[in-house]
Formats: sequence, structure tokens, C-alpha cells
Amino acid sequence: MVEFITPAEINESVAVSQADTDYANTYVENLLKNMNVNPQDVQDSPQLKELAKLVALERACVRLSQTEDSVYLEKAKAYKELRQELEKQISPQSLGIQSGTSPITAELGRR
Repeated sequence: MVEFITPAEINESVAVSQADTDYANTYVENLLKNMNVNPQDVQDSPQLKELAKLVALERACVRLSQTEDSVYLEKAKAYKELRQELEKQISPQSLGIQSGTSPITAELGRR
């Protein structure tokens, strides 16, 4: 798994666990693979680090919410909206990957 974010890098009032960041890192990695982008090629992208942070915070808030009117559930909804907006902006081109030049794409083309 490629590491985009760690719990230590999230300076928010929400307690984010290692499991939350592991989930977030896997989420971002899978998103990239679906775009035929090698996650290791863009591991240091600030855009992807922010996405991983939002995913981890959303997951932590859902985990911490106890009731439907929980403040954490409201925070989770807000993080989800931010995550969805950021995801719409992410593409191979926004990450500086030229179409067809990712090692994953090149490897698939050889098979």
C-alpha cells in the first residue's frame, strides 16, 4: 500500500486512527488504479494527500458518531462533501500524468 497520509499528519480536533488512514490510503490508491495511474508515481501530490486526509477524517467521524444527531455525523457529512468536490478535480492530467504514459498503462499495453 502506498502511504499518502499518516495519523500524525492530520492536525484536526477529530481523533484519526491508523485504521482510518490505512483505509484512506487504500481508497486513494484504488481511485488512482481505476484511472490507470501508478500510485507510486504521484505519491507526493498535495491534491492526493488532501484527498486521503478528507477520507480519513470522514471515516473517523462516522466511527465516532453515536447517534443520528451526533456532531461527528454532521462533520462526516461535511468531509464527504469536500471529498466529493476534490475527487471531481482529480484526473491523470491534474496529477501531471500524460495520457498513456503511466507505467500501469504501458504494462497493460504489453500484455
